[in-house]
Amino acid sequence: MRDYFLQTTRLGFSHWMPGDASPARALWGDKRVTRYLTVSGTLSPLEITLRLREEMRLQDIYGVCEWPVFSLENGIFVGSCGLHPGTSGKGSYSLSFCLLYKYWGQSLATEAGLAAAQYARNVLHAHMVTASHHPDQQSARRVLERIGFHYAGHVFVPATRQYQPSYRFP
Repeated sequence: MRDYFLQTTRLGFSHWMPGDASPARALWGDKRVTRYLTVSGTLSPLEITLRLREEMRLQDIYGVCEWPVFSLENGIFVGSCGLHPGTSGKGSYSLSFCLLYKYWGQSLATEAGLAAAQYARNVLHAHMVTASHHPDQQSARRVLERIGFHYAGHVFVPATRQYQPSYRFP
């Protein structure tokens, strides 16, 4: 059983560990998930390893990353959700969430995203929390709106090489 630094009714947030290659591959190796993350719509095994290392590096340096999220009921990995340092300086964060495909449509992204956004405000004392989503992923827009984010314009996202709708948490 993992230690959780943040919990919701159904979910526990943990930290990535070097032995987490299997859950990372399950999440970032699924084309149904990654089609919204990159230009090619896929991540190679090397890119998945590098992404896992980058999330651990961000946690070590900034204390935030897209954390692994687990079911509190059975300890099963369900995806990732968290914060990256924002582009507006100290106290600014960008929210992201990415669930295993089989957990889509269960309101877990809303639950996890709200917890991470509130963590940014209440624990990290963020002055700004933003999020964006792939234009074709309207379910992510609905999640952000349910959490309380408001549309703020479009931002260019290098990973997808396109402008994406951007939102701010009040």
